[in-house]
Amino acid sequence: MHSKITDRWLILGLLALNALLKCAWLGANELSGDEPFTVFWATRPHHEFWEMLRTENNPPLYFLLIKAWIRWMPLEEAWLRVPSALFSSLTIVPLFLLARRLGSSSMAVVACLLFTLNNHQYAHAHEVRAYSLLLLLTTVAAWLVVRGPGGSSVRSTVMLAMVLAVLVWTHFFGWMVIGLLAVCVLAVPELREGRRRFLLAGVVAFVAFLPYGLIFLQRAGESIAQGTWVKAHGAEEIWHMVRRWSNQPVVTLLLLVPVLLVLMRERLRSFALRFALLWWLLPLFGLWLVQWWVPAYVDRYLLFASIGFYLGTGYAVTAVVGAGTGRWAAPVVAVASMAITFTPWKDNDQHPSHAAAQVRAWQGPAGSSPVLVHPFWYKPTLWAHMDRSVDREAPWTQAWSEQYNDARGMTPVAAADTLILVYLAAKEDPGPPQEVEGLRKVEERQADALVRVALYTR
Repeated sequence: MHSKITDRWLILGLLALNALLKCAWLGANELSGDEPFTVFWATRPHHEFWEMLRTENNPPLYFLLIKAWIRWMPLEEAWLRVPSALFSSLTIVPLFLLARRLGSSSMAVVACLLFTLNNHQYAHAHEVRAYSLLLLLTTVAAWLVVRGPGGSSVRSTVMLAMVLAVLVWTHFFGWMVIGLLAVCVLAVPELREGRRRFLLAGVVAFVAFLPYGLIFLQRAGESIAQGTWVKAHGAEEIWHMVRRWSNQPVVTLLLLVPVLLVLMRERLRSFALRFALLWWLLPLFGLWLVQWWVPAYVDRYLLFASIGFYLGTGYAVTAVVGAGTGRWAAPVVAVASMAITFTPWKDNDQHPSHAAAQVRAWQGPAGSSPVLVHPFWYKPTLWAHMDRSVDREAPWTQAWSEQYNDARGMTPVAAADTLILVYLAAKEDPGPPQEVEGLRKVEERQADALVRVALYTR
C-alpha cells in the first residue's frame, strides 16, 4: 500500500514537472516546418479539407482536433501548441506504469526524467503536428500489452482495441507500432499469453480503419512506386537518431555504456531489457534497411522507438551497480547530464515572419505586386505570417501553383512591372534566379536561415 501511494505521488510530480516545462516557451519559435500546413487546413471549410486528404500522408484525426481547438482558441503560436504539449506531458503516466511493470519504480522515475529532459521530445511537444499524440497512444498501447488483462479480459481488450484504432487514425505509422507490438507478443515469452487478446484488438482496429483504407493504400502505393521526399541515409544516421534522444554525443555514450555492461552481465535474462531492446533496436535498424526500398528514415517517424531507448537506458543505469550507495551514481549522472544539456528555450533559427515582413514592405500599402513562392509547398508558411485567419479565404487559387496571391485579382505575372519571389535557399545555397518571367532581379534579402526574398522589375 505504501509503495502504491509513493508511486502515485511520483507520477503526479513527474506529470507536474512535464506540464510546467512543456507549457513554457510555447511561443518561443514561430510557426514553421509542417506546422503551417496543419493550421492552414484546419481553417479550411470541410469540403476543401476532405478533398485535401486524398493527397495527404496523414490521417485526419489530428487535423480535426486542431480544427475543433481553434474554434475556441486564438490562432497564436502558443495556443496552437497547447494540445501537443499536453499530449507529451500525459505520456509520462503510461511510461511510468510501463517501466514499473517491466522493472521497478526507480527505473520508471529515471526513464521518465530522461524523456522529460530530452530536447528532441520537447521540440515535438511544441509542434502543431500529430507526433506527440502518436507517442502518447503508442506508450499506452505498450503498457496495456505488457500489463496483460488485469481484472477483466474483456475490458482490457476493448481498451487496447480503442487505443489501436485511435493510433492508426492519428498517423499511418501507427500500423508500424501495431506490427512492433505483434512482434513483441510473438517473440517475448512473458507476453505470449496475450496473443489472442492482441489479435482481437488488432482486428477491431483494422475494421475501424476501413473507411480510410482506400486512401491509405493509394498513398502507400504511390510512396512505394515513386519514393518519398526523404533521401536514403548512410549508417551514421543510426547514431544520429540515438543522439537526438539523448541531447548530446557525450550523453549518448554515458547512457549506452551501462546498457552494454548490463547486457554483458545479464545477457538477455531480464524481461525489461529484452522488451526495451526489441522496441528500440528493431525499428531503429529495420526501418534503416527498409529505407533503401522506400526512403522514410526520419527522426519523427521513429519517435515511437524512443520509448524503448528510455526504458532500456532507465533499466541499465539503475541495474549497473547492484547494491550500496553507489547504485545511485549512474542514475544521477544520467539524469544530470540530460538536465545540463536540456535547452528548451533555444531558437530554431526559422523566422518566416521576416519573409512576410519583407514581402509587405516591397508590396507597399496597395499590395499590388504579384508574389511567387518556390517551392509551392512553402505557401502555407507564408500564409501563416501574412494572412492567418479562420474566416479569410486562401489568397491563391491552386495550392500546388507557385502563385501566392492570384485569387485577389492581381495583375498576371507576365504583365506585371514588379514581382516578388519568396525562395527557399540557405545562406550557402545558390540564390533565386537572375530573371523570372522576363523580369530582372534588382534586390535580394536573406529573410531567415532558409528563405530569401527577391524583388524583380522590368
